[in-house]
Amino acid sequence: MTLLAPSRRVLLRDGSLLTLGLCLGCSTPPPATKADSGGAGDAGGDAGAADTGAPPDVCAAAATPGADGWTAVALDPLPAVGEGVALEISGRAVVLARPDADCVVVVSRACTHQGCDVAFVEGRFVCPCHGAAFRRDGSVLSGPTSVPLTSYPADMVDGAVWVQMP
Repeated sequence: MTLLAPSRRVLLRDGSLLTLGLCLGCSTPPPATKADSGGAGDAGGDAGAADTGAPPDVCAAAATPGADGWTAVALDPLPAVGEGVALEISGRAVVLARPDADCVVVVSRACTHQGCDVAFVEGRFVCPCHGAAFRRDGSVLSGPTSVPLTSYPADMVDGAVWVQMP
């Protein structure tokens, strides 16, 4: 009885099928998030994805000027509605954006994927390096990251911007 050695093609095919089977058997779907229930979901890295989910109301922060943790930010003029500005507050690199006339939001400037500086574009924070997009509350709209930006409570009081930094 003579045994034949398998051909290279057979070895590659069988090895590929085995690897694929192992990968499929180990994969689990990501846990559901509030964004999934709101219909936003992950757009696969498309920075142009529409923000259809209902994010938390980040404009509901009520500043207490002069209270512990609240820092006044001197901006003259304030960013126009729909724009943002990169700055440092209490030693932290942040983006202060104005999505609405009566609202300011502040998030960490460093993208949670690889640290590139995000910018406020068309109502969301976008990373120019790999296309991650974040809602105005810092939550992830589309990847490649699944980690939200750090968000800081902010408010406008008598034309001045106040940000709460821990």
